[in-house]
Amino acid sequence: MSVQGIVWLIAVICAVAIFVATTVWIILRGIRLYRTVRDIEMPVHDALEPVSEPVRKPAPTGDPATLSAARVARAEVKQARKVNKQRRLNAAHDRWASYDLVAPRQ
Repeated sequence: MSVQGIVWLIAVICAVAIFVATTVWIILRGIRLYRTVRDIEMPVHDALEPVSEPVRKPAPTGDPATLSAARVARAEVKQARKVNKQRRLNAAHDRWASYDLVAPRQ
């Protein structure tokens, strides 16, 4: 074997050894971290109680006033979304027009 081949062989062996040592070190740090977290005891007042089911909006009552108010609120939200979307589209169009990518808005 030539000297260059021996140097490459030593370099590869060192690289593999460093990779293995780093992998083992990371695994051992992970195990130590897991054990540390596992051994932490939370006080009773800090412990989180499991949530049995998610909080939901109340069902419609069937009352016309309530249903009408819900429809109005929904329509207001939809209109606000539509206005915001149009504003974003106009801003994008103006930005593109400033770069002469599209014709300016009328």
